[in-house]
Amino acid sequence: MDVINKCLKRQEKLMFIPNVSDDIATDEYEEMKRKQDADRQKQPSLYIFSYTGHARQYIMKTVNHRYFETFMIIFIIISTVQLANDNPLLDSASRGS
Repeated sequence: MDVINKCLKRQEKLMFIPNVSDDIATDEYEEMKRKQDADRQKQPSLYIFSYTGHARQYIMKTVNHRYFETFMIIFIIISTVQLANDNPLLDSASRGS
């Protein structure tokens, strides 16, 4: 148990984790993270796409669409099922005949 506590204390020293009981510190931390994310979003992506560029605006609009995540999960499930059903031993072209 002491080993776990030591590891947790070490992790807290490496990362800034605000005390949950201190609402002011938590609010300040969340506000700081929001500002950093907003500043990061306004920088050119891959040093190519500007924040106001048409391509980046279209991609941001697509990714932030309410059905995007659902579509991606369905696509991953379909892909997983296809991969599970793939059997190279049943494919005559893979045997060289």
